[in-house]
Amino acid sequence: MYYKIKKMISFSFIIFFFTSFTITIPQTKKGGICFRTDDNQPIERYLQYGNLFTKYNQKFTLAINYARSEITPSYISGLLTLQNNGHEIMDHTPMHRTNTFEALFPNEYTNHPGVQNINGTKVSLKFKSVDYVNASHSGYLDIIGNKLISSSGEFASFKKKECYFYFPDLDKLVFVHESTGWLDNNTVQILDVWWDPIDLGAHNNVKYYNFDYDNVHLTKDGIKALVKESIRRAEYYGLQRPYSWVQPGGYHPQLERNELKLAISGELGFKSAGVFPNPGLKVFNEYNPENDKQFGMNFGDFRDDIWSTQQCKTLIADRIAKHHVVIGESHFTWGYEGLLGDWSGFLQRTEELIQWCIANDIPIKTYSEWSDILYRQTPNPNENIFPLLNVDLDQNNIPDGYNTLAGTLDKNDGALQTSNYSVSKNQQGEICKIVELGGIEKGLNDFEIWTKGFSGDFIEVIFKVGSSNLVYKFPAESSSWTKYNIAQSVNGNTQLNIPISTSLIDVTINCSNYTSGNVKVSGMKLAKSLGSEEFLNVSTNNINVNSLSVIETINITSNISWTVSENLNWLSVTPLSGNNNQTINIQIEENNSSIKRIGEIIVSGNGISETIHIEQNPAPAFELQSELFLEGAYTYNSMNSTLSSNPNFPTNQPYNIAPWNYNGTESVTSTPYEIVDWILVSLRKEMDKDSEVARHAALLKSDGSIVGLNGIDPQVINVNAGNYYLVVEHRNHLPIMSKEKIEFLNTIVLDCDPPTNDLFIPGRGCFEETTGSWVAFNNNSIQQSNDYHELGAYSLKITANTAGSGAYLFFNSDYDLTTNLIINHSYKLRFTAFSTTPNTTAKAQLKGDSGIFITQPLTNSPTTYELNFTADNTHWDYF
Repeated sequence: MYYKIKKMISFSFIIFFFTSFTITIPQTKKGGICFRTDDNQPIERYLQYGNLFTKYNQKFTLAINYARSEITPSYISGLLTLQNNGHEIMDHTPMHRTNTFEALFPNEYTNHPGVQNINGTKVSLKFKSVDYVNASHSGYLDIIGNKLISSSGEFASFKKKECYFYFPDLDKLVFVHESTGWLDNNTVQILDVWWDPIDLGAHNNVKYYNFDYDNVHLTKDGIKALVKESIRRAEYYGLQRPYSWVQPGGYHPQLERNELKLAISGELGFKSAGVFPNPGLKVFNEYNPENDKQFGMNFGDFRDDIWSTQQCKTLIADRIAKHHVVIGESHFTWGYEGLLGDWSGFLQRTEELIQWCIANDIPIKTYSEWSDILYRQTPNPNENIFPLLNVDLDQNNIPDGYNTLAGTLDKNDGALQTSNYSVSKNQQGEICKIVELGGIEKGLNDFEIWTKGFSGDFIEVIFKVGSSNLVYKFPAESSSWTKYNIAQSVNGNTQLNIPISTSLIDVTINCSNYTSGNVKVSGMKLAKSLGSEEFLNVSTNNINVNSLSVIETINITSNISWTVSENLNWLSVTPLSGNNNQTINIQIEENNSSIKRIGEIIVSGNGISETIHIEQNPAPAFELQSELFLEGAYTYNSMNSTLSSNPNFPTNQPYNIAPWNYNGTESVTSTPYEIVDWILVSLRKEMDKDSEVARHAALLKSDGSIVGLNGIDPQVINVNAGNYYLVVEHRNHLPIMSKEKIEFLNTIVLDCDPPTNDLFIPGRGCFEETTGSWVAFNNNSIQQSNDYHELGAYSLKITANTAGSGAYLFFNSDYDLTTNLIINHSYKLRFTAFSTTPNTTAKAQLKGDSGIFITQPLTNSPTTYELNFTADNTHWDYF
């Protein structure tokens, strides 16, 4: 086998794609709700619950653990039904914890920078170093094995959440289990941070620092590995991958919104998250300098599981009137202990809330939808955000949004703008109060109020902004309704300037001077000031860059608040919002494709917008000249092309399923001449799969050449100049990888015939499957007898089928690529493998639906093994 890499001098064609953008009308500041349920509740209940929403064309959100035992084929089928009806499935971690997970393909995490250890299918994630400043307690104690011993009873003051101890002298972070670890006031029993047994030996008077679970953290790469497993499992199950992440409760590390933003928002594509530490406010115009509040959307604002319908309505009505988004909380399984009204009562309450929301035009949306609305869209700056006196959706006789109504609500005498509603007071003191009003515009604001009263009557409006009280005084002396604005304040304060860091304010209206009769207020309005000329400019409207990663800086000159809108997955902008003059950084990712990237980002505020047009060139193109022969199909320097003549041979690349999950669009209108099968070619910066930079489906000819879609020309790979490992995969043969990195710069020939130099293990077409365990390229599928097939395999599945049936997806056991299978017979799996270290745990295993049923320990010298088994209506994996 050999490879030849040749840079192309000219291009026969260039493919462009264009992303269209529209400048959206400013978003209303109308709040709304999200129904959220957590954990792997019985799928029958999820389906019944989902039917309520589907009945009214509404959606709910559910947080699922993708690797727990509840995930069966029938459960997956139910989840798929929910997804098809528009409900959002969120990532609740694979196992409802953040420190470890059970991996579908553990070998995918070998040498992963975020993984501490792999034991079977258990993957333990790396922790960051602790910061002593955040310690809850510190002191000295003794250690005996897995016990921490105090002589002063100090553990009596510890909270259960303070469950991590760090010993600087030992450089060990350990964990105390909430139910089995706290033995008494002087003794605790410890585990390692992955909840496995630990023995620290014997130590006296050892310095310790104690931390709660909010102050121990995973590394960025650890978070990526955790999230990637859920994506991998979702795609493996045939589900749409999640775009929202939810922190599970428990005594494992509690992730923070900035950690999640850095780890999962870019290449992993997550849009939102729910966390417990320092959550966001979920209000319009929320101050978001780090652009991470969308990853802090906590739940539990209303409790539809244990609150009455009226309690839920009151909370929802109050919050949305103040431009908040509220998220419910429920766990179906609590019904046996305390679900209000049991399951039937819960369903009835849910339907009542859905009907009430629809009747009152209250939006019901998913996590991802609210994340986009709150944190990526520009709200209308001229919308009145002051709660209206004539709106009482929960019908509790208090206008929605008003925390207290010390005055008397009059429904027959008010300014026309509020349908004749007003609030009156016949003495000095508070008239009404609003707490935590959201949707605030930064900078100068206009305020209007209508008053009515008698000579000598005055009112004060107090805006609490941060720790400051801004007081404005207006007459209420006229017997007819009179409108005043902020400039007409009589106490000298004639401007209301809201700092950029403000997200919420309180407003109190008092009767400050009283003579007689009723002092009335009505028609309050608060919105962005229109009294000054506004401007917004950017330093350039065009960016043209090459295919390499780059950061471009744009200067914004403005006197208003602005936001940045973009929907391109190949760049990120920081910050996404700001005020007045500021700079933004546009991080453009490396382009390793043949497509010229074209897109736009829009900077907008208060109806003004600037568009920045961005173009990034495609990566250079290289021809890959390579020969590859597949055992089984191979005979005398050629391979049979019988498979491609089958009418069911796919015209689209077949690697869009697990474990490859390749989403390329390669296809042919008809199969070219002498094609053996589709193969997958990829380039990696490092040995691990996560470093992959380019991937292409190609065709393999009977003469062993790897060709493009026309079946003649060599396969073209677009990649930036550099050094890469070359990997070739076939759906039922062992992958191979080049021994060393290949320099993609000039013409290079790698001669692998005989295979002594250029494959990853000299003399063998093989790669490192697990640390220290090497699996040889062996894919001879010659039938040995009427009862045996000899199979070479890697992470594949065989599905029972009738002999000779022509379904391509059943060909995974067709190693001579002729489509002639004998199923329901005995099989012989033959492979060559060895361990590079004397490691007794290195092994090959055969796994079926009921678990691992054959285990073959490996020696540290190349040995050919034979595993005998029967494939009868079962799936099996070799790994």
